[in-house]
Amino acid sequence: MEKRKKIAGAFAVFMALMFLCTLISRAVYASGLCQVTTKKPERKNIVHKVQTDGIVQPGMEYALNIFSGLRCKAVHIHTGDHVTEETLLFEVDTEDLEEQIQEQQLVIQKLQMTIQDQEYNREINDEKKQTEALRAEEDYNRIRESEGDTVGNAEDALKKAKADLEDAKADYEEHLANPVEEPGPEPSPEDPETPENKEWQEKKEAWEEQKAFLEDEIENTHQSVEAAKQALEAAEKNQSAALLEARRKVDDMEFPSQADSSAEINKLELSALQEKLEKYQKLLKSEGKIYAEEEGIVTNIAVNPGERIGDGAAMVYAALDSPLQFDFSLTKDQKKYINMGDRAKLTIEGKTVDVTVDYIEQNEGNPEVYNAIVFLPEGTGNIGQSGSFEREQQSEIYSCVIPIEALHTDETGRNFVYILSERSGILGVELSAMQVYVKVLDKNDSYAAIEEGGIDSDTELIVSATKELKDRAVVRYRE
Repeated sequence: MEKRKKIAGAFAVFMALMFLCTLISRAVYASGLCQVTTKKPERKNIVHKVQTDGIVQPGMEYALNIFSGLRCKAVHIHTGDHVTEETLLFEVDTEDLEEQIQEQQLVIQKLQMTIQDQEYNREINDEKKQTEALRAEEDYNRIRESEGDTVGNAEDALKKAKADLEDAKADYEEHLANPVEEPGPEPSPEDPETPENKEWQEKKEAWEEQKAFLEDEIENTHQSVEAAKQALEAAEKNQSAALLEARRKVDDMEFPSQADSSAEINKLELSALQEKLEKYQKLLKSEGKIYAEEEGIVTNIAVNPGERIGDGAAMVYAALDSPLQFDFSLTKDQKKYINMGDRAKLTIEGKTVDVTVDYIEQNEGNPEVYNAIVFLPEGTGNIGQSGSFEREQQSEIYSCVIPIEALHTDETGRNFVYILSERSGILGVELSAMQVYVKVLDKNDSYAAIEEGGIDSDTELIVSATKELKDRAVVRYRE
């Protein structure tokens, strides 16, 4: 009996020790778990806040462009000065101005003489051309008459040769029609020549000689006709060539002269030089002093004492009747929430005013940046002052909005969250972090709107953890 009690007591002590060890091991296990804080999604909108800095600029600027090339003697203003029509801006060196006037006068005189020579030469050339045209017409008429006479003579010679040929043929035919009559039977060799036979022989020889003469005459007149034809063809050919050349000369004289605007160009240049000279002389009368043309604020000065005035603006000023503007830049992400006509807040030197975005344009040099302008209300800001532009834009109301701390992104760029779930473990029912991929509808620096489906309004989202979280890692609430 006593032995049983000892065994039962020992078993009880063993069980107590085992329970204590279990408690200690659970405590040690629990103390090593990642501690998390959670928050459930909310139904709300997301506010986008755009804030950027800028500077006050003149609204409308005017350039003072005068007397380039003259030497500046003194500058009496500074950038930012308020000038009126009575404000002395700067002075030019009068000695240098006098030299420039003398040079201008010399150039004008040379140009005037050049124009006179050009006009005189133009008149001479016009008269010369008229004379050449008249002479070309006279030469054409003379050649037409002379070559016409030559062709006419060749035609007459051809007619005469053809008539001579016809006469020669008629004489020959008439001769053939009258042959020599036979005196009688031809005498025998033994008979002496009778006087009748001798007379007949003589007539026959004369007839044959006349026939040969007429044949030669026909041949010669044939040759004369061919020669006359060739002479006529040559005369007609020469006439055509001579008339063509003479006609071309006449036509050439009718062509207009080449365009020459040198005199007119020189006259335009002369007019510009004379106008410039008048301005120089007027400036010399005012002792080289240059005053403002109207009231404004000086924004840039491009002249320096001792240096010559450049071709660009000598001075730039902002007109007082033009409103000032606030220039600022927006990033591509900021531009999503700013459009022309939007209302915003503008703070300059501690003063906040309501303004409207009047202009937005993408920067030509950097497509990731947009240039924007706000025209300031009258009496707001001064040129060169810095300021801060601010605008808030509320989105639509989303059913599932979570803290931005609960949103994560994996290496592929996909968004996910960790939600709190239960499972069986060493401690019985345990809490674990479950990775759930989500689709982001909208977000700002504090919140993100999530498409419903994977999570809902009862889901506990892990927003912070004491250790790096992994999918299905056991966690516990933060103490």
